[in-house]
Amino acid sequence: MLDRWSHRKWEEIRLSRELPCSVFLPPFILETILDKAHLCFDLANLKIIARDWEYFDECGPLLLKFLVETMRGFDQIYDELVNPGESDDGGKVPKSAEARAPARQANIPVLKELCRENGCKVGGNKEDLLDRLSGFPFHISCIDLSY
Repeated sequence: MLDRWSHRKWEEIRLSRELPCSVFLPPFILETILDKAHLCFDLANLKIIARDWEYFDECGPLLLKFLVETMRGFDQIYDELVNPGESDDGGKVPKSAEARAPARQANIPVLKELCRENGCKVGGNKEDLLDRLSGFPFHISCIDLSY
C-alpha cells in the first residue's frame, strides 16, 4: 500500500519521466517506515523515522495522513475479527463482511499453518479456519498470507 502511495505521489510531483520512484522514496526509507509504521502517530516521530527522506518537508504531512488512515483501517479489521458481533441465532459472527477481507486473500494451507501454530484444530473449510483464528490476538492483516 505504501509503495502504491509513493508511486502515485511521485507521478504528481516528478520533474522528469526518466527518474524512478525510488528517487522519491528510496527503498531503505520505505522499509524503515514499514517496519516502524506503528510509531508514526505524529509528524515529529515520522520525521525521526524517515530522517533521510529528501521530500519530507513537502510530502511528510501527506504520508503521515496516509499512514494514520491505513493503521486505523487495520485496527478496525482487527477489532472486527477479535470482537465479533452476535448473529440472530446467538452465534458469533463478524460485525461486517469487510472485517475478513484481508484474511480471505490467504489460501487454505496458510490458514492451516496459522491454526497449527496457535494450537487450533486444522480441519474444515476456509470459514472454519478464519473463525478459529479470529480468537487470537494478532493482526491478520499484518501476516504474510501469500506463501
